[in-house]
Amino acid sequence: MSKLRFDVYGREVVVESTVEGWNVLLVGGDGKSRPAGFPIPADLSAGEILGYLDDLFHESATADNPEVGGFERQLLAVSRLSFRYIWRNLNVSNRKRPLR
Repeated sequence: MSKLRFDVYGREVVVESTVEGWNVLLVGGDGKSRPAGFPIPADLSAGEILGYLDDLFHESATADNPEVGGFERQLLAVSRLSFRYIWRNLNVSNRKRPLR
């Protein structure tokens, strides 16, 4: 069973694959989840869900939240930036050449 996390115009949505299709949950600010109240067609692939959510909720777009995004991509970008920041700011005395 796979679990996908999306930022749907500022709301966290978790989509889980089940034997019957997709189970959709909304995650609140406290981290608790509840049924989202809308279905995702069982015949959609995991790669098509982001576009489906965008089509379904595009009226909710704002200047601060202009699109639907996947949390996995955002977390990967943040983790890469964090790694680079930490690596560049290490005080290692045996470093032979400066990092760029």
